[in-house]
Amino acid sequence: MEQVKIIDSHTHMPSSGWEKHTNFFSCFQDAVKYLRDSGIEKAIFNTWRGVLSESREDLEKGNAEALEMATSTKGFLYPGVAMNPDFPEESLRCLNKFHELGYRWAGELLTYKIDTLKNSCVSSCKYNEPRFVKLIERCMELKFVVQIHGEPEVVDLAEMFPGLTIVCSHIGEDEFLKRLVKCDNVFLDISGRAGGLIIGRLEKAVKILGTNRLLFGSDFTGYDPQGFIARVKKAIPDLHEQEKVFRYNVLYLLESVGVKI
Repeated sequence: MEQVKIIDSHTHMPSSGWEKHTNFFSCFQDAVKYLRDSGIEKAIFNTWRGVLSESREDLEKGNAEALEMATSTKGFLYPGVAMNPDFPEESLRCLNKFHELGYRWAGELLTYKIDTLKNSCVSSCKYNEPRFVKLIERCMELKFVVQIHGEPEVVDLAEMFPGLTIVCSHIGEDEFLKRLVKCDNVFLDISGRAGGLIIGRLEKAVKILGTNRLLFGSDFTGYDPQGFIARVKKAIPDLHEQEKVFRYNVLYLLESVGVKI
């Protein structure tokens, strides 16, 4: 029986010489080997330095690293541009660079770890605030798929930009999933501990959203993809429906913005 081909839509690669995020893997080559050995055919990613950027240098070097990794792995790694509303000029410059090179994925994007907010009374920058919205607006203009860490404001963005394809990362609570149902432009990746690994959460996502709007994702290198593979096979026994989640849905999203991987 032919092995099911799997595309991991949510991964992060270790950044060379960047010690602000602990990582099991000493280099991205080891991380790539682990993914391949786990049965992953391709992976969408950005670097930890990019996604957790604490400076303009972090953001720019993290994105530059991602482009180099994509080239050196000959398409196994597909890069998503990292952006940070604290550094809007650099973010837009990187976005435009990725666009010029033919890439059409932004994210995973975070706001809750923005450095300038860590020592303030504000817990996070919301996705519906002007400085983040400006970045998203440009993503829509350039026809990027935008992957965003799951927060309630994802629904606000979906309503604000109905022509934008959004991938919401991690499976939220039932009420949040029911809000997502009404947003036809939002897909859900099953990554993270509070996502596909907890028994019952993936089953509930399938029941509420259906398999057509779910993407396989693991949040590697933080989590082992093999656990998520096992959960998909258990929660979605039909092989055709499995393949939608494992690869066809993400291929459809990329093809909708003119990309084939």
